[in-house]
Amino acid sequence: MKGWILGLFLVSISSIARAQINFGGSTSSRGGSSSASVNVGAQAFANSRGSGSSSASFSGGFSAQGSSSNGRNFGSSNSRGGAQTNLNSRISAQSSSGCLPPAQCSSSLFTSGDFSRSKCSLFDGSQGFSCSARTFVGSSRRPFQSADSGFISTRANAGARVNVATAFRSGQNAVSNMTFFSSSQFSSPKRGTGSFYHARFQRQARPALQRVGRAGLLATQAALELSNGVSTRQGGRGDRTAVNFGSSVTSRQNIESNGQSCSSSQSCPTRQYRTADGSCNNVREARYGQSDTALNRIILPEYANGIDTPRRSTNGAELTSARVLSTNLAKDFNNQDSKFTYITMVFGQFVDHDMTHSPILKNGNNQDIDCCSSSAGADFESFCDPISVPRNDPFFQGRRTCMNLVRSTPAPALDCSVRYREQVNQLTHWLDSSQIYGSNDNEQRSVRQGRGGRLQTASGPDNGRQILPNDNQESSCTGTCFKAGDGRVNENPNLSVLHTIFLREHNRVADQLSRLNPSWSDEKLFQESKRFVNAEYQHIIYNEW
Repeated sequence: MKGWILGLFLVSISSIARAQINFGGSTSSRGGSSSASVNVGAQAFANSRGSGSSSASFSGGFSAQGSSSNGRNFGSSNSRGGAQTNLNSRISAQSSSGCLPPAQCSSSLFTSGDFSRSKCSLFDGSQGFSCSARTFVGSSRRPFQSADSGFISTRANAGARVNVATAFRSGQNAVSNMTFFSSSQFSSPKRGTGSFYHARFQRQARPALQRVGRAGLLATQAALELSNGVSTRQGGRGDRTAVNFGSSVTSRQNIESNGQSCSSSQSCPTRQYRTADGSCNNVREARYGQSDTALNRIILPEYANGIDTPRRSTNGAELTSARVLSTNLAKDFNNQDSKFTYITMVFGQFVDHDMTHSPILKNGNNQDIDCCSSSAGADFESFCDPISVPRNDPFFQGRRTCMNLVRSTPAPALDCSVRYREQVNQLTHWLDSSQIYGSNDNEQRSVRQGRGGRLQTASGPDNGRQILPNDNQESSCTGTCFKAGDGRVNENPNLSVLHTIFLREHNRVADQLSRLNPSWSDEKLFQESKRFVNAEYQHIIYNEW
C-alpha cells in the first residue's frame, strides 16, 4: 500500500511539474503580448502580464523557443525587434522620471506614511515607487540602518570599570554547566510525535552550528554577567531596553577563540560567480548575509531582562499561553479564496526557505530536546520555553498540559558585541535560490551531478522523467525522502513539486547551454545555469508573485 501511495504521489509531482506556475485562480488568456529581457546577472525588467506570444532575450547568446498560453513562461517564443526596443526605451524613460518598479525599491524600508507618499504609476499603468538612489544596482550599502542606537557604558556607577574578561570567564563556566545540564536532564522526543518531526525539520543543518550556538550563548552569558554591575535600565519599571555593551578587543578574542569570526574587513577576491555561502555578496561587508551568521534586526528585541528571557507583560506577569490564544482567535474556517490559488502560499514558503532558517538547539550530546520532559535547573530558559496547555483545551482535553518548544540556536553578533541574544540564520540571507543549491560549498556539491552542469535527479514513474533524488540520510519521512538544497523540501507535497520544477528548469538550461557551448566545463555550465535560473526566480518573485 505504501509503495502504491508513493507511486501515485510521484506521478502527481511529475504531472504538476509540467505546468507553468500560475498564482491566479484562472489560466485564461488576458490578451496582448509580452516581452521580457532577462540578464543572467540576476537583473530583470519585464511586465509579462499578458498572454499570447512572448519573447525573451538572454545574455550569452542563449535563447529558448516555444509558446506561452498565460504569460508565465520565461524563455519562450521567438519574436523580437521593434517591440523590444520600444519596451527598453520606455523602461529607460521610466527610470529617469524617478518612478521605479517595486523590485528596484526592495531595499528601502518604508513607514506606512512613506509607503503612501512614494506611490507612482509606471509607463504601463501598474504601481511603482519613488525610492532613494542607493537602491540601484551597484550599491553595496546596507539596505536599512542597524536597530542599535547606542551602547551601555561598561563603567559601574562608582566609576570602576567592569572587567569584560572576567565576565567572559564566568560566561564560559555558565555555558559548560548548561550544556552538561541539557545532556543529563532532557530526554529526546519520541519518534512519530509532532515534537519529533518538528525537531527534524528545524534541526541544525551542519556540525558547525553547534560551535555557533555555544559562541552565541557565551556572548549572552557575558552580557548577563556585565549587567549585574551596571545600570542597564533608563526608563524605569516596564522599560525593555535591549542591553548592548558593544564590541571590544576582549569580546572579539573570546568569541574568536570559540571558532567564530569577528572581522568585517574580510577580503573579497574578484570572482565571476556568487559564493555558495552568501559571503562577499556585499563587498564592503563581506560577512553580511553569510550563512551561519545572526539574523539582522530592524527593531530591537523586547526580552524581559533586556538580554535573553522571554518577554513578559508590562506588569511583569507571564504572557497568556500561545495555545490559549490560538484556540480562541485562530478559528478553523473553510473560507476559499476567489483570487489566489493554494500555490501562492506554497511559493511563499519556497521563498522563505531560501532566506531564513533559524534551527533549534540540541543538547550537549547533539541530540534533540523534549522540553516537556523536565523543568528543573536554573538554565532551563536558555534552552526551552514550552507552551502550557490548559486542561479544558478543546482538542487535548486534559491529555496533555505541555507542548514542546525548544529555543532557536543563538549566534554572536557580526562584530562580536556583548549584547542581547541573537538568533542564527543557517541559510544565506539573500534571494539566491539556496533552497535549490544549498548554503555552503559542501551542500552545493552534494546536490550536483558532476557532469554537464546538472543537478542530481532520480527517475520518476512517468517514463523516467526527472524527479528529486532520494535522501537516504533523512529520517523524517514515511517512505522515501527527497533531497534538495534545503532540508525542509519534504515538509509538504506541493513544496516538493516546486523544488522539482526548478530542478528540471536548471537541468533544461544546463543541457541547452552545453549544446551551444560544448567546450564549457561542468563548473562553468553549472554556474551559468544557476545564474540564469536565479534570474528567472527573482523575476517571478518581483513581477508575478
